[in-house]
Amino acid sequence: PEKTLGFTAPPAELVREGRPLRGIFSGAVPSPNLIDVASPWGWPWPVPRFLRALRLKEWQSFEIGFPEGILIVVIYNAKSISLGQFSFYDRSRDRRYHYSVLGPAFAAKLPLGLFDSVASFRWGGLSLSMHNDATAGRYRIQAEAPERRGLPALTAELSLEAGRFPHPLVVSLPFEADAGMYSHKEMLGASGTITLGERRLHLAHEDSFAFLDDHKGFYPFTMRYDWVTAAGRDDAGRWTGFNLTANQVRDPERYNENVCWHGGALHRLPVVTFHRPDGPDGLWEITSPGREVNLTFRPLSPNRLRLRLVVVGTDYHGPFGELSGEVRLGGEVLAVRDFLGMGELKRLRG
Repeated sequence: PEKTLGFTAPPAELVREGRPLRGIFSGAVPSPNLIDVASPWGWPWPVPRFLRALRLKEWQSFEIGFPEGILIVVIYNAKSISLGQFSFYDRSRDRRYHYSVLGPAFAAKLPLGLFDSVASFRWGGLSLSMHNDATAGRYRIQAEAPERRGLPALTAELSLEAGRFPHPLVVSLPFEADAGMYSHKEMLGASGTITLGERRLHLAHEDSFAFLDDHKGFYPFTMRYDWVTAAGRDDAGRWTGFNLTANQVRDPERYNENVCWHGGALHRLPVVTFHRPDGPDGLWEITSPGREVNLTFRPLSPNRLRLRLVVVGTDYHGPFGELSGEVRLGGEVLAVRDFLGMGELKRLRG
């Protein structure tokens, strides 16, 4: 296969005259309009817009790490159901505060892109909002939930800023026919407060990291992917972050999302495979064919979701954990020592 694609300038929109543009882009796309693909599945006629909307999976999430632990905030719309989640793993106390609500599709509101927009979820007492300003590289999260089932009341006000790594990873990647996915992933710093009952946690930009993921895709009816993202400081004290994925993208040697933010730059990595000899709760082995990537992810706090309905089902594992091993970046061998992060094993039908 052709070598991995390099970065190109972002287009104004991802779909033109009903056909998707493919590539790896060096900045935010103002209009990630996958909904405008005329016939995602190669049918000889245009698919009605309402049918396309029903099949377009969408989510926005922030993963945030800081000295006390790690959290994920996500708004997800599968069109059959939606999910709002604020999940914090307190590493110092080995406790997970897991606020997660399944709701109808209309409970999740996701915007077209990241320029002066808002994503929100409101259902079952959980309120989440994400305010996006990609022009300035600034984002804001607000979260509220009442006391429930052994969990304290939650409030959070968090600010996220680019600057440490101003280069995001923005992709438009193919599945079959004109179906495909868009993702904007960006490494940020975080600040703000999280209040859990009487306890208040303070986040400071200099000792935190965050990953943004804005995502849309016409996934196959049976959707599957493996993913790990993690960050920490290398032996020289430099912030370093990883995004590693194995999914259903066509020609993954050319089209993939595997990158390392390091030394103020974004480095492309080769295709990787995930192996879990002891299952999702054991070590995850993440390697590339030439061993440029040779890492293990050790789950610390499990997060499982299994759902079986008539036509919808999911088998999901999303643990927080630690990433360790080695990665070769050109002539440099980068040692990765217990970087804090999150993994996902997702199988979704519907």
